[in-house]
Amino acid sequence: MMNDEQSRTSRKRPRSSSEDEYKGYIFPSDHSKIDRVSPSISAQDFFEQYVSKRKPCILTGLPLFHDKPLQITVDNLVKVAGEEVVQVEKRQSTLEAFGQNRSVDRQVLMKISELIQQFQGPHCELYYLSTQDTNDTFSTPCRQLLDANHIHSTLPWAGNLVLQACNLWMGATQGSSSGLHHDFHDNFYLQIEGRKQFRLYAASDYKKMETYGSDPYLHTNGLISYREEPTRADGVPLTNEDATDEHDDSSDENEEEVVLGKGFDYQSDDSEGMPDEEGVDDYDELVKGEEDDGEDESNHDVEKRPKSFSRIDLSLPAAQLARDFPEFCSCRQSLVELQAGETLYLPASMFHCVTSFAKESAIHMALNYWYHPPDQLDNFDSPYQDDYGKRQQELKNAKRSSG
Repeated sequence: MMNDEQSRTSRKRPRSSSEDEYKGYIFPSDHSKIDRVSPSISAQDFFEQYVSKRKPCILTGLPLFHDKPLQITVDNLVKVAGEEVVQVEKRQSTLEAFGQNRSVDRQVLMKISELIQQFQGPHCELYYLSTQDTNDTFSTPCRQLLDANHIHSTLPWAGNLVLQACNLWMGATQGSSSGLHHDFHDNFYLQIEGRKQFRLYAASDYKKMETYGSDPYLHTNGLISYREEPTRADGVPLTNEDATDEHDDSSDENEEEVVLGKGFDYQSDDSEGMPDEEGVDDYDELVKGEEDDGEDESNHDVEKRPKSFSRIDLSLPAAQLARDFPEFCSCRQSLVELQAGETLYLPASMFHCVTSFAKESAIHMALNYWYHPPDQLDNFDSPYQDDYGKRQQELKNAKRSSG
């Protein structure tokens, strides 16, 4: 049995990569169906049956809010946040995927009301509202929706998981893709309008996914950590020094405090001139691409893509995929259709490609809650090895309230 010092060291520094340590869910066969679960399931039952097993599922409803359905509509959005300015992805053509390169020429600042007008215009499929560059747990417009009592501060199924972020996703596309990638947090994805198709792959297939990150390490709970962006199993970012120093004695005096950051999920990139926002810290420096090492200038943009994205283009013909990525083609997948009024639970680092569909002359809209992945999978009451994450979250909330 490990003593306190050994336990602290094991949480702080990833060891050599080994998928054998992963204890989560693996699809039993290709094109496996995932469970469909009643939204009335208790938080403890959900933890024991899905969170602890790192098993995806569809909750066949949205969470009630004060015993009533969620009231997230375009009209309510404009009413509570229409004049708020947000960072919006703007791809250069409908042939591009969203999310893979959030540089200055692929994102714009506009008011929510202006964005909704764009969704009704001839170039509607070029725009997409996704994550915002902020340390706030509830970014705009989620903060305004929360303050107006339109959304939850946490989800009833999450139990004792610590919330990392809440985001609104909105577009007017027909068949646009996110590209193959994984998140670094447990994701509850609430489909409000339209529908989405998810192609899912187990986190244990990480070595076959051709990600932009190097030296991937798979934690027992399925969280992937990269050399460029090392994290603890609960998703708390580490500095590279913390992650690789084999001679660190892990004493309290020498242990550098890590900060509960905004994670390494689907992120925007303001590295090329986007206006800074209040509250953005040096975390952004950690996640930017490495400096140009003399490679051809045309490749520089590509290397800025998030480390969690795959180089594999799923739009390629099957024969080309088999030829260029034979190991990937051995992966089992599950195809999930998420309809309006349903919620997808996706454990951290499960690879997925999302294709969005809006109804004619309408938008697709979703709300997601990211939670720090638990590293004590057998403990509903205390799902993290220590209460570090909870303490940091409380401090952040207290700072926001006092400010």
